[in-house]
Amino acid sequence: MPDNYGFYIFLLYLSLFSIIFPIIIGIAGRKKFQQKEKILYTLILLSAVIEIIIYCLFKSHINNLFMSRIQGIAEVILLSLFFSQVFSSSKITLLIKLFVYVFFGIAAFDLYLNGFNSIDNISLTAECILLMIYSLFAFFHLLQNPVYDNILSAPLFWFNTAILTYFSGNLFLFVFSNYLENHFAKVSPALWGIHSLLNIVFYFLISTGFWKTATQRI
Repeated sequence: MPDNYGFYIFLLYLSLFSIIFPIIIGIAGRKKFQQKEKILYTLILLSAVIEIIIYCLFKSHINNLFMSRIQGIAEVILLSLFFSQVFSSSKITLLIKLFVYVFFGIAAFDLYLNGFNSIDNISLTAECILLMIYSLFAFFHLLQNPVYDNILSAPLFWFNTAILTYFSGNLFLFVFSNYLENHFAKVSPALWGIHSLLNIVFYFLISTGFWKTATQRI
């Protein structure tokens, strides 16, 4: 067992409970949600359900890695829908659909190569790269089409920062996840501790975006 194992477990539980904040703020501000916020809120609710299932399977000593595949597919579909609403362009929407089909092909190949009960490092890596591309273009769109005098007042800024921070931060971890699990097991808890920390940051930023949406809609 690695040093500071208890701290990593604490981060894990803190990560699990941090999803409560966007859920509560989303309930309070749901009347002002437009379609893109509703899509994002659906993702948060679905993530909460998946996290509960993963935890229950873990406690029952049942392999829960297949849930990561389900979560990854849900994230790509819902966030692709989210960004389709952000750009509001038929050409970009068509391109996003193409990206989604490509991702499905990569996910199928990953499933064939690694099996159902292993870490889906290939599809997770593809997911990270895809969503990073979306978010970078969304930042460019936000700067080219300013709606707020202060960019920090824009809910999209907070949503997009959450997505870019989470998926860029986890890219290295997902790329080398299987290798690290097999060759550096003692380092693995520390790396997944980073994942938990990024999860907390993600939910905090999403919560801020929901709060901005609820308090100042233009």
